Amino acid sequence: MQDGDDTDALADLRRELAALRSERDARSAALFEAVAATAIDAIVTIDAGGVVTQWNRSAERIFGRSAAEMLGADIAEIIPAGFRDAHRAGLVRARDTGTYRVVGRTVELEGLRAGGARFPIELSLSTWRHGDARYFTAIVRDISERKQGEQQLRRYIEELARKNTELERSHNELLRSNRQIAQLFSAVVEALPGSEIDGRYALHERIGTGGFSVVYRGSELATGRPVAIKVFRPSGGVITSAQLARFGREGEWRIRHPNAAVVLDFGVARSGIPYLVMELLTGETLADARRRGPPPRLGRVLAIALIVAEVLQAAHADGILHRDIKPENLFLHRDEAGGEVLKVLDFGIAKFVRGVSDDASVELTGTGHVLGTPRYIAPERLTGAKYDGRSDVYSLGVLLYELVVGVSPLGLRGGTPWEAVTQHMTHQPRPLHDVDPGLPRSLSELIDRTLAKDPEARPRADELVVALREIVAEVEADPVLAVRITRAAAFGVAETLDDERTESS
Repeated sequence: MQDGDDTDALADLRRELAALRSERDARSAALFEAVAATAIDAIVTIDAGGVVTQWNRSAERIFGRSAAEMLGADIAEIIPAGFRDAHRAGLVRARDTGTYRVVGRTVELEGLRAGGARFPIELSLSTWRHGDARYFTAIVRDISERKQGEQQLRRYIEELARKNTELERSHNELLRSNRQIAQLFSAVVEALPGSEIDGRYALHERIGTGGFSVVYRGSELATGRPVAIKVFRPSGGVITSAQLARFGREGEWRIRHPNAAVVLDFGVARSGIPYLVMELLTGETLADARRRGPPPRLGRVLAIALIVAEVLQAAHADGILHRDIKPENLFLHRDEAGGEVLKVLDFGIAKFVRGVSDDASVELTGTGHVLGTPRYIAPERLTGAKYDGRSDVYSLGVLLYELVVGVSPLGLRGGTPWEAVTQHMTHQPRPLHDVDPGLPRSLSELIDRTLAKDPEARPRADELVVALREIVAEVEADPVLAVRITRAAAFGVAETLDDERTESS
């Protein structure tokens, strides 16, 4: 009897354990049902035969079929016909072999809405066992919007690639065109000496060359007056005949100041070449003087800066910006008496702003181009922001800094154009007084203001003139200070980075 009692007790224990297990499974199933019912993604469970045993509200929304309709139904009803045979074959293989190769995989398939429309879905599949029965649960996501976004992105990338190809082709064509223009222009440059322009001006020898123009010594045929004639590339360069004609309609191309180079005439030759006729100057540019001559003394540097500021004051009063103040555009002219007269050149690239809106103002470089020399250009012009005469003041500040101490305020020794542009935007120049403590503090403070990144913090040209006159008077009152040369030149050091020293030969 004892053996029978032990057997009955063991059976009772097993039944109790089975009941506990069933209760646990029921609690787990209830918890899973609660979670599944509120899930954002569709949760669908099927048995090994493909019969739906669970269908949450998100599945109703995604597939357009209610739980009442789908519970107990064949899962194939939401699978497009093209996938049904493969689906059934997979279930049979899983049931017969006990292998479930889809477990843990995320796959993309097509679902079938109630109306018969197909749509892309993403399935994350898992398998689990309850007793001897095996079930599959799929978490389903409708990825229609994602697929549409991917298609749009793919079309955008394809369109971008097509446009890039067209742009590259256009760029190559432009390069070829510009090379042809350069070759033709070079041939014209060599052929022009000894010829005439429109029967009005005779061209003699070439006296200067720039990136987009050539200057000749010439004469006016009617009077014999000697002149300088600058001819431009007919197209693809700084100026075109149409732009020159438009500029001529806007106003006179001249600055009313004795230290501004006088433009006597401008036009477009019958050959299509734009030209300017200017007073003929004798001497050299400040750039040439710096390279060949002794370093300038402080008094002379300030006198030059004051003259340039006065010319800018007159130009700005007429609504004209220079936009390219640099040593190459400051000419040390020798007059008939042998005296030196500083002339500001190249107002030919100025922006005429008086009487026209910003949109209608004349940009001689064409839309989207920034005209000027990277080493001296103001930050606001690099960003495309609106600018005024204080951009010229900034350029003069860069030049004055270089002339006074012999190093660049940009903290670089030449560098590439892009490096110069970056420095204008981000680099804070060392105060002049820190570079050379022997300089007047008033000069250091003034140059700091001209180099302010914010144009609102800079002086206008008329304010700069007043300040420079006071500093000139201060320096002239001290004979030792007036003859002081740049500290870098005094130590035999070439133009350098702020913290580098490179010995000059």
